[in-house]
Amino acid sequence: MTTQAQARKEREELDMMLKENSRRVEESQRREALEQQKKDEERFCELELIKRQKEEVAWRKKLEVEEDHANQKNLLAILCTVLMKSDWMRIEYEVSSLKLLPLGPTSNVSSYKKLVK
Repeated sequence: MTTQAQARKEREELDMMLKENSRRVEESQRREALEQQKKDEERFCELELIKRQKEEVAWRKKLEVEEDHANQKNLLAILCTVLMKSDWMRIEYEVSSLKLLPLGPTSNVSSYKKLVK
């Protein structure tokens, strides 16, 4: 084999080796890019899940505050009703213990004087 033929053969082998190395590098880069894309998508999904969980916690907290507020309003209404009823009962007792008759245009002053004595 001549030196020129030998040199050409060595160049062809080197070219084939370079092409194979380039193919392997491209394949490796493609795999790495796909892995990175998968990691990014997983991270995005995790962040979305965390965001939804935080929103749900905030929604539940808001609902709880609204329920507490409604319960406080109901309790206040019940308390006011009880106090008003007890005031009316006390007033009715005091009026009945005084034995007062309602005042009006036909009331008799002498009947009041008898009751007060």
